[in-house]
Amino acid sequence: MYGIIDSKLFNILLFNTTLGVVRTIREKINEVSVEEVIELNNKLSLSTIYLSRKNINKAEFYAQKAYKSGRKGKHYGYLYGSILYSLGKSNESLKIFDKTYKKFPEEIDINSIRIYMYLLADLNYLERCRDLIEINSAKGNYFENYGTFASQIYERLGDLEQSIYYAYLEFLFQKQNRTITEDEFLNNLNKLETAIKTHISSHDKF
Repeated sequence: MYGIIDSKLFNILLFNTTLGVVRTIREKINEVSVEEVIELNNKLSLSTIYLSRKNINKAEFYAQKAYKSGRKGKHYGYLYGSILYSLGKSNESLKIFDKTYKKFPEEIDINSIRIYMYLLADLNYLERCRDLIEINSAKGNYFENYGTFASQIYERLGDLEQSIYYAYLEFLFQKQNRTITEDEFLNNLNKLETAIKTHISSHDKF
């Protein structure tokens, strides 16, 4: 997998869950009954508590209950799908992401779209993953190792120009953050070139 959720992303998920509780009360109160708000709030709160304790299985249990709490619960599909992904339940996670993105594409945040792209790549839906990369890039979103990830996807799709472009973007990003030198970038680019030539050569045999 491209990334079972690391500690940094785990903390972001925890924050998003807490934010979800607040959004439920502040934004949805006029659209649903008080009882529905309290029920959804309780489930999300329990999911938050278990996430903070890193008890992912119980966090999943209550995130699922929140997700299934009527039509307003569907807004929390990104959270529920992310938790499923952290448990290695990729196929289940993708189904939730697909349904949620179809209904609420405007609500996806940078961390959720990151996991969504990882899922599509893990399950070999490369064209769909590329489409998300293009949407994400158009929004100007960039996360750690995004360029490297995108470069690998384009390489697998045989788009060498875009592969090199994203490898260069990653270099610029890391150079700005002083985590890579020009020599290291050129070395990585040479490795990419060798891999591409090997790929082309192996296909030319057929």
